[in-house]
Amino acid sequence: MIYLKKAMTLLAFIFIGIFMIGSFPSITSACSCAYLSSVEEEFERSKAVFSGKVVDIKERLSLKGYTTKSVLFEVMNT
Repeated sequence: MIYLKKAMTLLAFIFIGIFMIGSFPSITSACSCAYLSSVEEEFERSKAVFSGKVVDIKERLSLKGYTTKSVLFEVMNT
């Protein structure tokens, strides 16, 4: 009977602890990589740049239920 009382007290403390942690979420901010660079900055960092037009877009449903897209480009200039 004493073990049951101790176990119930421990479970109550665990439940209250989990409730307290979930009730007061911490304030976070996005990482520094989330800012948008200028077109000029992205052009300088890029390994390949091309111009062209989209010829075809195919959507597929993966086995996990995600939708993926494949895009076929017709390249005009590199």
